[in-house]
Amino acid sequence: MQILLRRLYNGGFNHLKSTHFLVQRAPRTVIPASSRFCTTDTQENSGQFSVPSNIDRESSSDGPGKPQREAERLTRTAMSAEFVKANEKYVADFGDKGSLPIPPSKKLAIVTCMDARLNLYALLGVKEGEAHIIRNAGGIAKDALRSIIISQRLLGTREIAVIHHTSCGMISFKTPQLRSLIKESDPSNPAVQAVDEIDFLEFSDLDQSVKDDVAWLKVNPLVLPESQITGWVYDVETGTIRQIV
Repeated sequence: MQILLRRLYNGGFNHLKSTHFLVQRAPRTVIPASSRFCTTDTQENSGQFSVPSNIDRESSSDGPGKPQREAERLTRTAMSAEFVKANEKYVADFGDKGSLPIPPSKKLAIVTCMDARLNLYALLGVKEGEAHIIRNAGGIAKDALRSIIISQRLLGTREIAVIHHTSCGMISFKTPQLRSLIKESDPSNPAVQAVDEIDFLEFSDLDQSVKDDVAWLKVNPLVLPESQITGWVYDVETGTIRQIV
């Protein structure tokens, strides 16, 4: 669990800090680059996250945090410039991809997580034009149903592969915890109460989450009964994939 929590913080889930800290800091948090990623000293089942003590607590727009915010803004601008450069290289090797048909040639739809570590094209050997890749937090089938219906009914896919992965952030929280975090981070804004209507569809058992999603798809009347549905787990540490269902 300690390893998992460290990965979650270092992998992008460092927004799941204690609600007390968010209430105290929101919405003008400024985190120095030297302490951008949080660490944890928690016990395995405590469910609490620690925050570095050297976080810049200056909230004034004219205070010491201003240079840091400006540096972060410039970094974001630089990232946009990288998009253009990368696209120029992609266009140079684009070839005849512009003639690919809309329906995926392998008649395959892949439901998987939005996690940035998953390169589905590389790890599965799938190429452009061959499969639909439907992504959401956790790769949850219920959250992907709208896209699955369109994929099957309008674009001819007949196989669905559900792929979850190790070290997934969806194991790190419960829906009530996340709802409280969001509301307490902006208590004067009544609009955030709408979060109470959202089920974030987290899970606690990785393999079981895959089995549950496959079972749900197999009995869903909106999924074509002739669909071939499989379930998989991808290991982010080794790059390997194993079939669960």
